[in-house]
Amino acid sequence: MGSPRSGTSILTWCLGQHPNILMQEESSWIGPFAVNLAIGHEIGSARGEHSQLSALDIRRDDFMAHFGKSINDLILSHRRQFEINLRSTALQDSSQVHEGFQIARSLSGYGREDSPPPQSSRSSSSYAFDDVIKFGVGAGSERFRREGWSYTEQQFTWTIGQSASGQKLADWTVSADAEEFTAVIPVELVKSPGDLKVELETPKAISPKSMGVSADERLLGVCCYELSITKQSDSKSRWVDGTPEYSLYICGLRKLFPGALFIHIVRDVDSVVRSLLNFDGLGEGSLVANEQQAYEYWLRTVNACLEAERAYGRQIVHRLQYSDLINNPESALRSVLKFLGERYVPACLEPLQLRINSSNVPASFHASDPQTDPSLVEQAMRLSTEVEKTPQPLEASPAASDAMEAAFNARVQFVATLASEYRRAQKENVERIDRKESRILRLKEDVKTKDLVILSLQKKLSRRPVEILKRILSGKSRR
Repeated sequence: MGSPRSGTSILTWCLGQHPNILMQEESSWIGPFAVNLAIGHEIGSARGEHSQLSALDIRRDDFMAHFGKSINDLILSHRRQFEINLRSTALQDSSQVHEGFQIARSLSGYGREDSPPPQSSRSSSSYAFDDVIKFGVGAGSERFRREGWSYTEQQFTWTIGQSASGQKLADWTVSADAEEFTAVIPVELVKSPGDLKVELETPKAISPKSMGVSADERLLGVCCYELSITKQSDSKSRWVDGTPEYSLYICGLRKLFPGALFIHIVRDVDSVVRSLLNFDGLGEGSLVANEQQAYEYWLRTVNACLEAERAYGRQIVHRLQYSDLINNPESALRSVLKFLGERYVPACLEPLQLRINSSNVPASFHASDPQTDPSLVEQAMRLSTEVEKTPQPLEASPAASDAMEAAFNARVQFVATLASEYRRAQKENVERIDRKESRILRLKEDVKTKDLVILSLQKKLSRRPVEILKRILSGKSRR
């Protein structure tokens, strides 16, 4: 997130070269969708216990997070089709192809596709990529068993006890609605000779008897239904979206994706304004109409990101200077990947070899529109310097978080009432037109009546001289 022309696209492509991150350059629809979803929840709970969502006690955060999970699953499940579509486009226009911009990469060799580990002799108990091992009675998992599995049930196996040997690869928090968990096995372990041992450990294991809920003395463990081992290039478990306008939807996106992390890439305002005024990436004209709008756009998006930094802290929002990405790319990407909890992969540097989405700003170009408000320019320059020199806050601010929540609620209310306000204004306008037309009709009737009166008077006046003359001739005129 960040102002447009701040490097959101190139950073997205860099992260998309990581074998565990799927690149989504710009989506644009998810932010507004979050607002509309909140409106939907408001409609669905507007009448208290007589509304469906209120009656079911479905809170807004749960409601939105459920939709967010579906979006996440949908995007990741269509990764292959996404790759096929881009390959098809590349075949039609080879000028759009560059080795540094790939959709699928293998973790093995950090960017080079490697063949699966050699299988000396495919015995009945050896693993292979894409194998799915189903546990339970008669499911065939027994051939893989070495130790530690116990009490096989009809469709699954319980692991019991706890262990502390080997290298820990993942931490999982198991809940009642848990469906699937994944872990990345380091390539050096996959390539090393010997058997791959998968061991699930249960910290602080306890028995139902010790909990006082039953006489069962077995230690609580993990319920295992199936196990599959796939190559990392086929199992991207995360995605990155580079839509800069999402800077204005951070609170709503957090509700859709509670586990989302945000990277605020910030660039000096002078460079952004110059780029905004010269960029026409889709042939639809500049992103802004003038310099005033460019400064306003930068201020609006950067202020929104800074507010998110204050509200959520460094655990959720990571600030990255555009200058660091360009001048010290490896260090910058290492810091970003560390923030994301991903290992550093050199392939993430490859997109930086090619300049993309350039505004091609002429060297002679100077942004100095006399119509631009000088106080606005001063405000933007001051904030740009401050962001460059001042580190982001260490801790989250509850007050800032409350402010973002209030702003989101106000936005939901505003958008929710737009339709009704429009209908009300339309009705008032129709009524006003009706009143005006009615008055016009009344005035026309008045005019018609007065015309008749005038016509009658004119007729009387036209006869009056004749009557006076007759009276004079007859000697009856008044003296």
